[in-house]
Amino acid sequence: MPRISQPYIFRFFSTKEALLLTALEVSWARVIESFRKDIETTPSERLETDLIRAYEDILDSHQNEALLQMQAQTIREDAIQEAMRNGYGEVRRMVLDAFRAAGISNPEERTMLFLARGMLCNISAALDMPDLMEK
Repeated sequence: MPRISQPYIFRFFSTKEALLLTALEVSWARVIESFRKDIETTPSERLETDLIRAYEDILDSHQNEALLQMQAQTIREDAIQEAMRNGYGEVRRMVLDAFRAAGISNPEERTMLFLARGMLCNISAALDMPDLMEK
């Protein structure tokens, strides 16, 4: 893998915060686009299962992005917190709207459980504890 120098990175990002914000935006965009694609193409009876599978696929192929999001949750900088609120907020709205449109019972609770399961997936991946996700 070629080495990228710090001066080269700072040609594109004026601060470390700008670099982190861009990385977070890219990671959230990946999740949102994946979910949007599933919402548009999946029959309602499989929607929740397919969204879970889509997130598991993201974790398999882009685990570092999920770990970055986990770390970003603890950073107190306003811009980072705003990026995280925007990402979670968009995912929550998208999933809740899709669950409502699909006629899933208790869509608010199912959305909350869906998001909680995603957080558990992240912890499972970060700690290399797949047994956390066993049914």
